[in-house]
Amino acid sequence: MSNESSPEDFEEIREVFERRVRHLGSADEITDSKPAKETSETSVEEPNPDESKVETSSGATSSSDSDGWSVQPESNPRESDDRRAIRAEPRRSRRSPFSEVSQVPDSFTFDSPLEVTSCPEDLSMRIDTGGNADVYQSSVSIDGDTHEIAVKIPRGYGTIHRDQVQQLLDEAENWSKLDDHPHIVTVFGYGAESGLPWIAMEYMEGGNLASRIRETSISSLEAVWIAYALATALNHAHHRGVAHNDLKPRNVLFTEAQSGSWAIPKLTDWGIAKELIEREQSVDGFTPEYAAPEQFRPDEFGKPDKRTDIYQLGVILYELLVGELPFVGPPAKLMYEATHGEVVPPTERDSSLPNMVDRVLLTALATRPEDRYEYALYFRDDLAELASQLQRD
Repeated sequence: MSNESSPEDFEEIREVFERRVRHLGSADEITDSKPAKETSETSVEEPNPDESKVETSSGATSSSDSDGWSVQPESNPRESDDRRAIRAEPRRSRRSPFSEVSQVPDSFTFDSPLEVTSCPEDLSMRIDTGGNADVYQSSVSIDGDTHEIAVKIPRGYGTIHRDQVQQLLDEAENWSKLDDHPHIVTVFGYGAESGLPWIAMEYMEGGNLASRIRETSISSLEAVWIAYALATALNHAHHRGVAHNDLKPRNVLFTEAQSGSWAIPKLTDWGIAKELIEREQSVDGFTPEYAAPEQFRPDEFGKPDKRTDIYQLGVILYELLVGELPFVGPPAKLMYEATHGEVVPPTERDSSLPNMVDRVLLTALATRPEDRYEYALYFRDDLAELASQLQRD
């Protein structure tokens, strides 16, 4: 086994150093001491979610996790050129593939987050249902202003078991670690009152992707942009040590579209999300049509993990581009096809699609997890190249 350090090892060292700098006030205060090895119960090493470098009008570069959501690149004057080159090696520098697409919103901004400390009383308008919970539209008044929110509570109030209460609170805790991202629905608060657990979250006026697939026409370019945006959200979650494991169109919500722009997609419902370090745990409650082979047969393909999310996002994009799912039928047939069948290349179902669609989707939908994209970031990068090709064609 090689003793050569990987780029991920250097990234871990850098993050440990920077945390100590922030804690002590400045790097000059660290003298004659070696930082203790730090561990996290919820974080795993992923490529940094702020990977792409986007050229600004002044010619400088800034990092961007998604179009319009930019942060300045971190610099470390003490880092050697060789080490900086190793750390930057996986990155691909280029302009945003959607910079010339007028329908993409110019920027993503976060409003001042609301702080909801108790469950709203008015839960009369149910807007979604699924699994063991319902979602209601409600409102809260803060500093004289009324804000629309959504509230998720378990179904069957009065007969809720203790494990249901804990399950929803665990979901809220996981979710709240991730929602500082423009493509993840924001959590405003959560708790349990009189035995009733609740999560207050951002109200998404634009509905869900399942409705859009049924009711509207989505162009190939918009479909790739949606997948690109969701891939940035997944990379963010994976970097925080959490996999979603239940991606499907109903769990992709949209803001209300502004004039001339596409609506912004955001991931919701982290109810069966798992922490990536808990690899011995299986994940139940998945949706068969969008399930990865390892969710059907973990004994053969391994436990679900971050690559399960990549497969599920691949199914969503396949459906958006082709107009049908890779596999259809009752659960038993879906299980057999997903674990033993072969995905029909998208161009065989729609010859108008560029050949690159086949390479991207067949990689994301590989039966064995080790044959898929290793990171959501790499999936996103190929989606960026695909978007550029769609604009040229």
